[in-house]
Amino acid sequence: GLVSFMSGGVAARLDNDDFMDGLSSLCSELSPLATVELLKNNGGLASRLTPAYARCILSITRHLDAHGFEGAKRLKALLGKSPLVGKVPELEAILLAEQRKDKIEAVLQRFRGTYAEKSAIAATL
Repeated sequence: GLVSFMSGGVAARLDNDDFMDGLSSLCSELSPLATVELLKNNGGLASRLTPAYARCILSITRHLDAHGFEGAKRLKALLGKSPLVGKVPELEAILLAEQRKDKIEAVLQRFRGTYAEKSAIAATL
């Protein structure tokens, strides 16, 4: 829990106002536990956290939740530790463009794969 959450990206940014505002935003909407689950062991995600980045994350998780997916869990699986963590606004636009569960699932499936596969996809976004 806390040790893996506080390692790397999170601990390095505790004195950063943008990070703390983004973290507060995630905690208030997702719950503190869901936020920890999303950010732990993912320095790439934590290092990018700002209020704007948090809004994208929340928009994606809300959209996924509204269509019957476990939003935060699916987003974490989609991003992994891949370069896709740097493409959250692009992923938000792609996912929110789909309004049917089967179409959203098809988008999520497109982003499955190894680190190398996700890296290649991220390079095209």
